[in-house]
Order: sequence, then C-alpha cells, then structure tokens
Amino acid sequence: MRIGSFITPERIGQLAAAGGEYAELFVTRTVMVGDRDDFARFVDRAAAWPTPPLAFSGLIPPELKLCGPDADPARQDDYLDELFWRIEVLAKGLPVIATVGSAGARDVPEGFDVERARDQIADFLRRIGRKARQTGVRMNLEHLYSGESNIFNTLRECGDFIRERDLENIHLVADLYHLMMEGEPLSVIDDYAPLIIHAHVADRDRDAPGTGDYPFEDFFATLHRAGYHGDCSIEAFWTDFDGQVDLAVRTVRAAASVAGYSTADADID
Repeated sequence: MRIGSFITPERIGQLAAAGGEYAELFVTRTVMVGDRDDFARFVDRAAAWPTPPLAFSGLIPPELKLCGPDADPARQDDYLDELFWRIEVLAKGLPVIATVGSAGARDVPEGFDVERARDQIADFLRRIGRKARQTGVRMNLEHLYSGESNIFNTLRECGDFIRERDLENIHLVADLYHLMMEGEPLSVIDDYAPLIIHAHVADRDRDAPGTGDYPFEDFFATLHRAGYHGDCSIEAFWTDFDGQVDLAVRTVRAAASVAGYSTADADID
C-alpha cells in the first residue's frame, strides 16, 4: 500500500521527505485553474515534483450543478472533456484514480425532488464513467457525512446506488473520517469490498492522523481482510502541516503495516 496525501503543490516536497509516495490533487484549485497556457506552466512545474500526482479529487466546481433545475448535461460534458484531457496529460501514462465528492455540485437543492436528483446524478456518473474508461482513469464515488452533503452520506448508500443503477466504471472510496462521523461500522467495508478501489483517512476533527483516537489499525485490518490492495490518501485539514506531516505518514504507515500491508501490495493495474 502506498501512502499519499490530499496536498497543495507547494507542500509536495515536505510530503515526500516524510515518506509520502504520491499526491492527491484538489482539481478545481489546481489542475483546472486557468486556460491551457496556464495549465502548460502547471505541467512544467509538476514535472519537478518528487512524488507524482496519482489521485484527483474535488473534481467538479460548485457552480456546475449535477442535479436540480440548473443541471446542464451539455455543460457538464464540455467540462469533463477538458478535465480528462488535463488529467491524461498530467498522468503521463501512469494509472490514476479520480474521486467524485464535490458536495457543492452534487447537493440536492431545497425543495427539489430527491428521486429526480438521483436520476440526474446517475446519468452524470454514467457519462463520467465512460469518459474515465476512455482515458484509463479509475473513478469512484465518495461518501460524505451529513454535515458536508445532503446526499450519499454513507458507504452503504453509495454502494447500493452503484449496484442498483448498474453504474459501470464507478467504484467506491472507503473514507475512515466519514465512516466515523456517520457512525457507520467498519464491517460495511466487507459488504462492498469488490467496489472499493481507494481509501482516505483523517483523525478526529479531520486533523492529521496521530493527533486523535480514530481506529486506524482496525480500519486497515478490515480493508486487508476484505482483499483491498489499493492506496491510501491522508485527507486532513491540517492544523500544523509542518509539525504534523511526519507523524501523519508514520501513523498511517504503521497502522497499515500492522494490518499486513507493504508498499509492494499496491494495486496499480
């Protein structure tokens, strides 16, 4: 298992020095900023990073609604065409993962029919799944606890939705922070193991791993028993990045090792 982090570009060097093995970029604040000339300069800077960007989240800007009366599939598709082109350029042929969290875009507007919203989101996920397959990106849907989103709050809800709607090329991320915030048992991982292709972790209050009391060893042990062999990103809202990054990577690496993971276990196919 490789350990990476949700990270801003200027911190990637510190992450690598602490033992982090890849970066997870927040797309709307990095990859999708500016025109193609701006992006070309971003790619040049990224070439010097000590760890590659192998995961992408924050894919959809809040103003590009996925459901509700303002949802516009044609506008979504134009955005996705540019998004996947940029990811493909950055990835340089490496296998990468992209996550649909994007609460601002996916939240159901007040008073809008929830079933209609679910239909719209299913349609969007089918289209993003097709585009991901065409560019070799592995795509997943993220469960966000109810304090962050008003739809798809649990791993079970996301997994059932993918299965019920037969959403090809859409998988799951298992996020320890959101599991804990929703009170969802770790055993839910067993029920959706075939769909899980990525993992996120943070500690209590979404701080750095090692600063609180979240059950990292139990989380990784459950993933390992379920047959998970992917990577794990630290997705913390750092209160002291400089002082915490070493502890965070060390904490996650140690918990994963106790569960039986090593870097050689990473599934990069």
